[in-house]
Amino acid sequence: MSLIDIDGALIQAYQDMNLDLPTGFEGMHFDPPTNSHYAMAFIVPAGSDPATLGVSGTDRHTGFMQIDFYADLRDGRATLVGYAQAVRDQYVAGKWFTRNGQNVRVVRVDRTGIRQDDGKLRLTVTVFFEADTTRPEI
Repeated sequence: MSLIDIDGALIQAYQDMNLDLPTGFEGMHFDPPTNSHYAMAFIVPAGSDPATLGVSGTDRHTGFMQIDFYADLRDGRATLVGYAQAVRDQYVAGKWFTRNGQNVRVVRVDRTGIRQDDGKLRLTVTVFFEADTTRPEI
């Protein structure tokens, strides 16, 4: 169980939505299209705390996945709200996603209002998560 699998579980859940939308993920090269909708996704760790004590104890990791959806100014509102709903439908509070034995639980999903950003409309959806990992033995 590892941090990379926490990220991987969240990213795989996004990809499983099959939005047919060009998406850039943090740390990977991405050239946003100029004439179509697209998304940018980032995973932001908020830290970890011991959930249990001792050797081979459990650490609880928390954080959020931020997904910024971009659409054209002329037709973006309904499209952006549709993307936000798709995320809410996928990342239901209490739902678990797993990768390589690492479980990640959705805590909640929030969205922002729609705003203009560099000639596009942008709506941000934030998926808050938690995951437990086992501390290595000393």
